[in-house]
Amino acid sequence: MIVCGSGENLDRAMALGADHVVDNQTGDWEEAVLAITGDRGADHILEVIGGSHLASSVRLAAVGGHICQIGALEGFDISAPAMPLMLKDVTIHGIGTGSRRALERLVRAVDQTSLKPVIDTRYRFEDLFSALDHLDRSAFGKIVIDLQARG
Repeated sequence: MIVCGSGENLDRAMALGADHVVDNQTGDWEEAVLAITGDRGADHILEVIGGSHLASSVRLAAVGGHICQIGALEGFDISAPAMPLMLKDVTIHGIGTGSRRALERLVRAVDQTSLKPVIDTRYRFEDLFSALDHLDRSAFGKIVIDLQARG
């Protein structure tokens, strides 16, 4: 299941194989997620916004669920309701950048599984500021900066 706030991104997520998509810009999206999960909540949540958004992730987590906090688009101060966090026995994992060895293992795993990352847009290094502006506007997938000139 993917929760996002753009019709285009919802369509792209479905095209990539999402079983369910929820538009967080319309209606009560938390209720929509609970309806899809039969009021159980999600076992694994990838939280990319952070800030007060973590509260929604805690409310939507299943008993014994895991939340991986990887982003801080709303800021580095996070907040969540303590009671559901404790009653549900939710685990929050902070994810940051790893070591070179971890990156090498990731690259090896991607190669071995033929995983294809979703690339939103590619930019030349000379267009770095445009790429950063694009990142600020949100991207569906990765923004790639080519360091070498294209031939």
